[in-house]
Order: sequence, then C-alpha cells, then structure tokens
Amino acid sequence: MAVTYDATSSGSAKDTFNVSHTCTGSNGYLIVSLRTSDATDISGVTYDSVSMTQLASVGSSTSNRHIVYGLVGPSTGANNITVTFSTAGKIYDTHCRGSSFANVDQTTPLGTVVTSSGTSNDPNVTITTTTDDMGWCGASTNDTIGSMTIGSGTSIYLNDTANSTTGWQAASYQLATGASLAMDFDYSVSADWWSVGVPLLQHVPVTVFQQHSYRIRLDDGGLGAP
Repeated sequence: MAVTYDATSSGSAKDTFNVSHTCTGSNGYLIVSLRTSDATDISGVTYDSVSMTQLASVGSSTSNRHIVYGLVGPSTGANNITVTFSTAGKIYDTHCRGSSFANVDQTTPLGTVVTSSGTSNDPNVTITTTTDDMGWCGASTNDTIGSMTIGSGTSIYLNDTANSTTGWQAASYQLATGASLAMDFDYSVSADWWSVGVPLLQHVPVTVFQQHSYRIRLDDGGLGAP
C-alpha cells in the first residue's frame, strides 16, 4: 500500500512555541523541519507531549541550520508540535513546519536519511527508495533568494519566509516509482543552502493463512488420520 500525504502545518517564534497539527489516517508518520538562526539553543521537539527523534541536522554548528525531527505512530487528531529552547527570552528566528503521512511502516518507517549542502541556485538531494515509498525533501537558506520553483513531478506544500527575515524554508514530497528519487529546488539566484532527504517506507499488510486439519471417515466406519 503506497504511502500517502496527510497534512501540513507551520509556525514561527523566538522562544518556546506550539504549532497545531492534525494527523489522520492509519500507520502514520510525522516529520517536523526547523530552520533556525541558533542551532545550539533548541533543546527538544514534542508532538502531543511525546518526544520526537532528531533525524538530521545540517548547516552551521552554531548559527543558521536546518534540523529535522520524526515520530512514528503520532496521535491522531489535533495536537501541538512544541519546540523548546534551552534559554528563554533570547531572540532566535526559528521557523517550524510539520508534515504527516499515512500508510508508513511502523516497524521500519524510514530508509537512509541523506543530507547535502552547497552554494548554488539548485538545492538537491537523492534518496534510495522502492516503488510506492514516499520521498520528503526539505531545504533552507539564510539568504535572499527572490523566487523558487521545484523539480518536475514533485508536489510542493511549503514555500515561505522564516519569521519575516531573509531566511527561507521549503519542502516537497514525491511518490517513488523506482530505486531512487532525485529531489531539488531551483532558486532564482545563487545562495548558501542545506537540504535533507527522508525516504518514508510503505506499510505492507501481512496476510495470515490458517491451516486446518480434517479426519476422513472410512467405509468401515473408522477414522483416518488427519
């Protein structure tokens, strides 16, 4: 059963903040991507008070950075994504995006997460997949990029400025049809960028067969072995 896109949400803040996100469907997975101006000060991310796992972090070790968290089997319904900072009252421009998917394997939900970075007008990442997996790609920059488009065949759902500053965060998703997905964005100008690719593996229903034993009545009235 192919992985399907569920929903997205967003929010920006400078201290601890909540972003309401609604997960629906079965066998879900939630991805939260953050573009922050101080990577050292994020102390954790939760959804419905359940801690999320950091999947990747790419960019400057102390300042502008793209960080991605994930959670298998998130609670359904409307709940808060909560991003917590270790130092309250300090000004950090952080932009948060949540995106959820359904029909994701709950035992091994992800393939190999890939990060990349560069200075160009083409943020890109290639991930390993199989048919009916879903590829998610997030990219961010602290530069002014003017405008942005996405690669052919990719469905975009995030494209905006982070906290009304010059930083951008964007993400896309695409259903896999083969052994790999090359996902990219096109900026109108060259910029420093960081990108993360996450392969979401499809849930395969298990078919259970039942074995039955029968005893056959013989002509003499006896019972044969099952």
